[in-house]
Amino acid sequence: MRAIVLTKPASEHEVIGRLQNTLDTSIGPPGTENLSLISGFAIVATSDELQRFSDAEPVTAIWQIPEEIYNVYVRIIKSLEDLVISSSNAPGVANISLAPPRQVLSPEFDPAEPIHIATRAAAENNQVVVFAAGNYGPANNMLNPWSVAPWVISVGAASKDGTRLADFSSRGIPANPIYRPTVVAPGVDVIGAHVKGVRKTAKQKEDEKRIGFKKIVPWRRRRWYSVNSGTSFATPEVSRIVLQIIHFLGKMRESTELAKGGPLPANATFAQIYTHDQNAKRDDRVTTNRLIGKLDVFGSASTASYPIAASPTVVKQIILDMAIVMPDYQPHEVGAGFVSRELAEHYFGAYGIVDPAVTSYKVL
Repeated sequence: MRAIVLTKPASEHEVIGRLQNTLDTSIGPPGTENLSLISGFAIVATSDELQRFSDAEPVTAIWQIPEEIYNVYVRIIKSLEDLVISSSNAPGVANISLAPPRQVLSPEFDPAEPIHIATRAAAENNQVVVFAAGNYGPANNMLNPWSVAPWVISVGAASKDGTRLADFSSRGIPANPIYRPTVVAPGVDVIGAHVKGVRKTAKQKEDEKRIGFKKIVPWRRRRWYSVNSGTSFATPEVSRIVLQIIHFLGKMRESTELAKGGPLPANATFAQIYTHDQNAKRDDRVTTNRLIGKLDVFGSASTASYPIAASPTVVKQIILDMAIVMPDYQPHEVGAGFVSRELAEHYFGAYGIVDPAVTSYKVL
């Protein structure tokens, strides 16, 4: 049996306290993994051993994890822990193109679940967590459960021009305020790196022919690239947008402080003008149930105000606001709408383009 055992943290209110807390895992069997980000440990145990753990005073919960996703669970938590420790609270992004198998998808959101605890701890340390929405569409209620937490960004897949939602992109639940993607991004016919020594599939070869791959990629480089589709490919697009926004906010603060001759107050704000029609948006996170900031609509344009801080909440609200509506779809299908790196560069490229290969953190 596989399980993640949660224990009382060193401090219930300080994430750093969790990281510094040393858990006594001597009661566990060999191979016990310390998961200090969530104040717990992962084990392979018998029912009798789990019962013994449940009776221990420090234990607050035991989560039995399906065998097929146990290793993924531990990898995500350990990777986020590594990111938090190495970031020193500097703004950053974790790109997670993973989802549990279809048979273990759960419609219930529980903030006390270990993955949700880990992503929230990362968000509290100023890390923006971007999750793939999953490839289980077009049926409703098939969204990646790890992507629905309010403090993460959930990404579905759309055509490159933003007019069509991919059939495979996971949908949420109609009229449900939690089970919906944040946005969708280009995730169909994406040209990306191909693993060396691995033969291309018949579908990849068919897709290459269909999109004119040979006209796009020089022949000397074709074996290193292939064509793929999925929310796993849309997710890095949004992670790049997150980096663009973080870069913009940092540079804007620096230049403003330089111009004013001193540090800005903690509550300093800035205004951003969006020139696409905000009236058409049907996701209430843009209009009435905003995460942060204020929105004023003026016909076909709008002005939003935000704190000058690259926090996960500010970044997520900016992405919701900049998204272009997809009128043929509902929020449980596409969230606030379509985003792309070109759109982000249009609105936030005034201070240059950041290289995501240098600053992003990937959990594959």
